[in-house]
Amino acid sequence: MKRALLLWLTAVAVSLAATAAYRAVQSRSLCEALAEEIENVEQSLANEPGGREEELKQALRGLQTRFDLEGC
Repeated sequence: MKRALLLWLTAVAVSLAATAAYRAVQSRSLCEALAEEIENVEQSLANEPGGREEELKQALRGLQTRFDLEGC
């Protein structure tokens, strides 16, 4: 009985560790994608004076907010 409980607890611990690792990878991928998109918008903002400036600034603020909310 004790052995079965120990095996079950081990399986649960391994499952939780795998889930945590998967979420960390997902979060890192999301953070990398957000950082890349922020970089792209910043470059567009630097290269496109006038016209779309306000639109790009709003997009940049939104991306930076999402970046912060995701804990990146």
